[in-house]
Amino acid sequence: MRDTSKLPRNDVQNGRKVQDMQKNEPSLPDLTDYDLSRYIACHECDLLIHLPERLDVYTQVCCPRCSAKQFTVRKSPIDKTLAYALTALVLLSIAVSFPFLRIEASGIENSISLVQSPLTLFNEGYGMIATIVMLCVIALPAAYLLCLLLLLIPLFRGKSARASLVYAKLIDGMLPWIMVDVFVIGVLVALIKLIETADIILGTAFWAYIAFAAVFIGINTIVSKRQLWFWVVNAGKANAN
Repeated sequence: MRDTSKLPRNDVQNGRKVQDMQKNEPSLPDLTDYDLSRYIACHECDLLIHLPERLDVYTQVCCPRCSAKQFTVRKSPIDKTLAYALTALVLLSIAVSFPFLRIEASGIENSISLVQSPLTLFNEGYGMIATIVMLCVIALPAAYLLCLLLLLIPLFRGKSARASLVYAKLIDGMLPWIMVDVFVIGVLVALIKLIETADIILGTAFWAYIAFAAVFIGINTIVSKRQLWFWVVNAGKANAN
């Protein structure tokens, strides 16, 4: 045992204070006897919430401390998400394959597609904006949907999804950078300003992308962090949740 008689008095007192504080600290509960799958942490206040064994469909789970909404229990989330993802992927393919809109002013007609818009920005010297538009409006939404399909198709068939955790992390990481709704609002604002000076003819791709944005928002109402984690944990079961 260390001899404290030779230590300065202040050091001995400080050491005793630390020991007293450690004794008075409440011990952490032993979580080994708890089923942690029935607990979630509130994303707002970090309160540990115990979930009941049974949750009815369309039940909204909220935090008892801060009343923040945690999630909503969905009926057949895999089936619905797969249908939405396939529909969104088809609509996005149509949006990049056809003219987006056509502008007629002073006898001059010019049409542009969704893919041509970032290329035009790049040729005009706006390389950073062109890159952001290409990634956040076209590339990342397509990658998001592909990862979602790779995660859910094996689950729908009752098989184990390989690299399911990787797909879930990619899906969760890409979502904050996807700006489909922001792009749609920006286009609508620009059309309001241009319609007074030119004739605007909306193409097939415009309506396809509007429908794609609506379906994509519907996907986000189902695919939450908890739902992704639940699919990963139950990667070997069909129609998890």
